[in-house]
Amino acid sequence: MTKPLALVVDDDIDVAGFFTFALQDADYETKVVHDGQKALTALQELTPHLMILDMYLPDTTGKDILQHVCGDGRFSDSWVIVATGVGKSLEGWVGQEAGGRWGGGGGGGG
Repeated sequence: MTKPLALVVDDDIDVAGFFTFALQDADYETKVVHDGQKALTALQELTPHLMILDMYLPDTTGKDILQHVCGDGRFSDSWVIVATGVGKSLEGWVGQEAGGRWGGGGGGGG
C-alpha cells in the first residue's frame, strides 16, 4: 500500500525537520521545501494528501501558496495545516483565502 504524501513548506530547517520526523513516524512519505518557489514547483509535480505551510517564507508568503492550492481542483482532497512562529492571529487571513472553510475541511475543497 502506498503511503500518503505530506509536503512540508518551511524555511526553518529545524522546524521542517520536526514536522518531517513526526509525519514519517505517522507513516507519511514526506517532501520538504524551504521556499515558496520550490513549493509551487513541487505542487506542479505532486498532489500531497497533507501540506504543512509556513506563512512567512523568504521569497513569498504562505498566503500566495494557499491561494494557489485553493484555486486548483487537484487539491480538493488535500489538507493544509498552517504553521507560523509569528505570534499573531491568522484566522481571518487564512479563513478568507480558504473560501470560508477555516477549520472545516481540506485545504483545497473542504
